[in-house]
Amino acid sequence: MNMRCHVSRLNLLLLSVCSALTTGQLHAQTAATTTDAMAASASGMGSAAGQNTGPATVCPGAISATRAYTEIFKAEFTTLKGQQDNGNFGESVGLADVDGDGYLDLVVGATGQEAVSIYSGSKTGIAATPSTVVKGDKEKSEFGRSMTVGDINGDGYADVIVGAHSYDDGLGSHQGKLFVFLGSAKGVSEKAAQSIAGEHKGDEYARTFAVADMDGDGINDLLTGASGYNGEQTYQGKVYVYRGTKSGLDAKPWFSAVGEHSDDEFARAVTAADLNHDGHMDLIVGQPGLTGGGRQAGVTIPGTMYVFYGSSKGLSPTASFKAAGEMIKGHLGEGLSAVGDVNHDGFDDVAIGARDFSCGEGAPGKLYVYLGSAKGVATDRVWALPGKGGAGIGRTIAPAGDLDADGYADFISAAPMGTAERGAGVYVLFGGQSTWSKDPVVITTEEGSAGIGFGVFAAGDINQDGALDMAIGAPIGGGAKQGWVRVYYGKRAK
Repeated sequence: MNMRCHVSRLNLLLLSVCSALTTGQLHAQTAATTTDAMAASASGMGSAAGQNTGPATVCPGAISATRAYTEIFKAEFTTLKGQQDNGNFGESVGLADVDGDGYLDLVVGATGQEAVSIYSGSKTGIAATPSTVVKGDKEKSEFGRSMTVGDINGDGYADVIVGAHSYDDGLGSHQGKLFVFLGSAKGVSEKAAQSIAGEHKGDEYARTFAVADMDGDGINDLLTGASGYNGEQTYQGKVYVYRGTKSGLDAKPWFSAVGEHSDDEFARAVTAADLNHDGHMDLIVGQPGLTGGGRQAGVTIPGTMYVFYGSSKGLSPTASFKAAGEMIKGHLGEGLSAVGDVNHDGFDDVAIGARDFSCGEGAPGKLYVYLGSAKGVATDRVWALPGKGGAGIGRTIAPAGDLDADGYADFISAAPMGTAERGAGVYVLFGGQSTWSKDPVVITTEEGSAGIGFGVFAAGDINQDGALDMAIGAPIGGGAKQGWVRVYYGKRAK
């Protein structure tokens, strides 16, 4: 299978607007430029980021008009509800064929339950009850807050990789640990086949994941991050790439890199794409800076995106490209995903969000799309789009494939904070030749935002009718944070 097409398909399983918009103002740097210099260049742009209170200020070029989800999806949808108060069902969501029957299955994490449930897919959609539930082995480990799906042993069945970033494996709280549950003709095994733990107390290892064939051997590899990693500096963060083999993950990292400075939270988000179409996967890492409430005093980090280009010798040991956020505490890089070829020029592209971007009161957030090119990320071709209201668009991002069948890849991003009136919802952004081709579709709920899209969400053709479907989670939805997941079925077949 062609590597580029293979990766695009995996991105779908993972689960990674108007001509008046100006070119994005992310400050691109060469690898020799320091993060401190980037922060200094952004420090004069205001300090209102991170605030979701008060009246929202409309940013220039922001989302104004939106369209109903029924323009892309059928009116009927499937809702799965959490069964436990404070269960946070829907914190993570993925779609993959774990049993090899040709239909995508829905995988849902519920941190309050310390469980991940698998719902079988069929030609009629997603089953109402889970076929398998896998559970963590330690309380308060946040098992299921992060999760991904993909075939990491090359047997043809998608596997489920679950993170528990608060897990104490003997070194202290928030050490973190990942667990691998293998798929088979009988579905996902209830017992983990493999686990890997973080290196230190407080690392928050396995808080983010992506799956891609990084070394080109035909078997998918696993990308993960430890954004709280404390090496030579506190909270500098670390990214890991583990090779997939026929016997599972090689527990020794094939590649790793650490953040440059304290408080970076490097590798809070990770993704991969062949940005320069040279046949080798590139690693893209998000570094939002400290995101914990009490730790942010005095921090002057705008967030940064790093790109490590791949080659026949593997990944570059240092980042060849950096792009810093526009403002301090904007948290650029918490949301990040490869999104396919949004402008149909033959190169994969990457979307990144600054969920606390603000141009006044409130934090509408902002999305950026960096376009790939023969030379890699193109610094002169960046799409930018501020969010609507104060709901923090860009907190999560995922590829959506070509939802409207116009030849351009689309993607989805959540603005999960506050109410629908303040812009909360899941937005579908449509690719085009030179910029966003249409006003976005927005999905809101009768419960307000209910944290809609707060967790990871994904897109794929669940019922094999030729139209792409989408699953989104709202882990704080419901009267007592039971959470829910909704599956929206596409109606535009290619």
